[in-house]
Amino acid sequence: MKFMDEKLINFDEIVYLLKKKIWILILITGAISCLGGYKASIMTTSYQATAKIYVGRGNNLMDYYSQNEIQYYNEFMNTFNEIIRVDDFLNETLKKYKINKSSWEVKNSLGFSASENTPIFTVTYNTSDMEGAEQVLTAICEEFNEQAKTIIPDAKPRIIDSTKVYPIVPNKKKLMLMYFGVGVIFSLGLIFFIDYLDDTIKSNSRLEKVLPVPVLGNIPKHEKGFKGGRE
Repeated sequence: MKFMDEKLINFDEIVYLLKKKIWILILITGAISCLGGYKASIMTTSYQATAKIYVGRGNNLMDYYSQNEIQYYNEFMNTFNEIIRVDDFLNETLKKYKINKSSWEVKNSLGFSASENTPIFTVTYNTSDMEGAEQVLTAICEEFNEQAKTIIPDAKPRIIDSTKVYPIVPNKKKLMLMYFGVGVIFSLGLIFFIDYLDDTIKSNSRLEKVLPVPVLGNIPKHEKGFKGGRE
């Protein structure tokens, strides 16, 4: 009969357990840390191109817009967000501006966010190609202006913040520390799990929990442990 539920793990037992199973901690933590180091070594700097577009009814950015108007413009932006990801639209835009990229390379890297109180929205494009980032986003924004004029007749769309490209440098140290932490936690969890499944009695205190009588003497360390529940 197993007595796992009756185990009492004190500080000394934990220290003894960790010393005995230290090889698991070193092996697994080392392996996972090496994996993190490899991933960090192959990470490269990426770039994010950002532009802001105004689609209001007038040239004055400070014009007042009612909530209904803001909702109307936001719905248009959401519609355009879907249209701009259509393969045919992207392929035509890329071809028009002589950009040697396919639609599937571009659409999954595009991002949109609309302002809550003004008809202004931000377009972003992420890529590992610095020059391509600016070229692609500028082309899409220019094409947007043309499309917006036909979809919203009274709108006067224009780019109010031209395309700017920012580098995104990966935090390699943070990644490696994260992998190291995962390795330590996983190793400790495995060590305690293995110990939980182990019924071997390694101390007098545990033996006294199984036997109804006091234990005299010590359990020799060279002997194999007594299995709880065996006769």
